This record gives sequence, C-alpha cells and structure tokens, in this order.
Amino acid sequence: MTTAKSKSTKTKSKSQTKSFVDYLDQLEKTGHKIFVKTAPKLPTKAIKIITTAVPFVAIVLVAFSLPFSSLHLINQLLNLFNLNFAALLASLATAASATLIAIAIPGLFNMYAGAWKLVFYASLLSLLTIFNLSATGDLLAYIALLCISWYILFQIQHRYKK
Repeated sequence: MTTAKSKSTKTKSKSQTKSFVDYLDQLEKTGHKIFVKTAPKLPTKAIKIITTAVPFVAIVLVAFSLPFSSLHLINQLLNLFNLNFAALLASLATAASATLIAIAIPGLFNMYAGAWKLVFYASLLSLLTIFNLSATGDLLAYIALLCISWYILFQIQHRYKK
C-alpha cells in the first residue's frame, strides 16, 4: 500500500527531472520573451510577406546546404589522418539542420506550428558551427546574423498555429 507521503515524493522527483524537450521549450519561451515581448514588433504586412517567402527560402537553403555539407563531410572522412573535429562537427550540424528544414517545408507551406518548431530546432543546431569559426570577426558576424534570424523567426511565430 502506497502512502500519501511516498506519492508526493514520487511526484516531486518526476517534476524535478527535466527532459531535453523541457529545456527546448524553456529556451523557446525565453526567445519569445526577448524577441516578441521586449523587441520592437515587425509590421503586419512585413510578417505576411515573410511568412509567404519562408517556405521558398527554406527550399533554396536546403538545396545548397545539403550537397555542400555532404561533400564537406565526405572530404573530412576521407582525410582521416588530418581530421578536423570542428569542421566535422560543423558539417554534421549543417547537414542535420538542413534535414530538419527539409522536413519542415510542407508544414511551412501549411503554416503548421510544428514546422516552425523544426526551423527553430534547426537554428539551434546551427550553433554547433560556431566551433569552426576561425576569427573573432566571423564569430561576431555569426552571432549578429543568428540574433536577426531569431528575431524574424519569433516575430512570425504567431502565424504558425494549425
């Protein structure tokens, strides 16, 4: 027979352990707070134009990213004696990110919230490419572009509800 005290202990331990998805949800909530609630809002017309263009931009990104990251990955693997771990990680992250975006394309056309989440996850995966940047200027430019892309991504999030 289980007592009330042991039930509450089990509940507490389950609620205290967070899964990876919980951390991603928390990161999404933080992004929403920063890029939607505190940042200036994009005009409604701009949001409509962006949401119309996003699936087509995604197609172009996938068309370029997958072949180039695959070729770079093959090059890294063929050159085992001079393996650059940072470049290998960047290639894997780019390929995985492009794959997530490719999976999201049909949902982007249909304005599904799940497709928006896949694009958000792909942007998080692209953070792994930071390890392959060589100069401080590259790093600063990358961070600036990432912030701009997250700003746009979070500004259009409310349109993806289906």
